[in-house]
Amino acid sequence: MVTVTVVDVEAFVATDEGRQWLSPKLDQAVTKGINTYKEKTLPGLVEDAIRVAHPAETPEQKRLRTLETDLAQERKFRNREVMKSKIISQFAADGISTEIADFIVADDEESTNANVLKIKDIWKTSLTKEVTKQLGVTGRQPQNNTLDAATIDAQIKIATENRNVTEMIRLKNLKFKQS
Repeated sequence: MVTVTVVDVEAFVATDEGRQWLSPKLDQAVTKGINTYKEKTLPGLVEDAIRVAHPAETPEQKRLRTLETDLAQERKFRNREVMKSKIISQFAADGISTEIADFIVADDEESTNANVLKIKDIWKTSLTKEVTKQLGVTGRQPQNNTLDAATIDAQIKIATENRNVTEMIRLKNLKFKQS
């Protein structure tokens, strides 16, 4: 039987083979110690730090916080209703459906106004397209009302020769309005 001394172990650990054998063993021991610390000690330290940073609320503080939250929600609701009322009155004046007011109201007045402008722009664009579409099917081109007196007289003469009474009356009214 061979006896191993401390000097023999130190000499073995100093070699590459000894370090390769000892390093995983040390890593296991250190990892186990860290995991034990994380499981048993660290949670208590974290809770203590949280308690120090945020002391427990008294019943009065809880009540006050609840009232402040309720007041903020009530103000937000009231502001939304005021903005909705403004939107409805604007849309009614512009001939836009007021049913979409709920969807336009945002959290603040600037966003709400931006939404209103977008909807008005969309509405005007759609309305213009539809009017143009309808006039293209059944509409007529308006007459040029900026004629000089000589041109109007010539057109009245042509209308009279063609016995177009309606056109003759329209031209005479136009001449009367220009004079």
